[in-house]
Amino acid sequence: MVGIMSWNAKSLVSLLGKVRYKDWEFRVLTKGDGFLLQPKFYDKVHGFQSCRKWYLSSYMTKSEVIQTAFKAVLSAEEHEVREAFTYDNQTIFSPHFDVDDRVEAMRDKAINIDARPKVEAGLLGSI
Repeated sequence: MVGIMSWNAKSLVSLLGKVRYKDWEFRVLTKGDGFLLQPKFYDKVHGFQSCRKWYLSSYMTKSEVIQTAFKAVLSAEEHEVREAFTYDNQTIFSPHFDVDDRVEAMRDKAINIDARPKVEAGLLGSI
């Protein structure tokens, strides 16, 4: 059984230094009673990119810290996919769309919702 660990910035930097994902780095910032984890990477088009920050409690387990780093990478990659994915030469899932503009688009009566009609259970038969 592993004892309770109380992290400091130096110990977190040391732990995260063991994580490898592409050529990415993990920045650690002090925040109140805990820390912030921020993935960073270099993009040939945009230069150095800083991802969103993730809170790390000073009392997290080692596994929680590493899993948070993993989740941070997954979210950052999803962000990149959303920026790069296009339909008819237009980015349609950009994470940079303004949230209030999205609300207005959903309220706009001209927007068509693309959904299947509801089908009663058993109506289609079984396979």
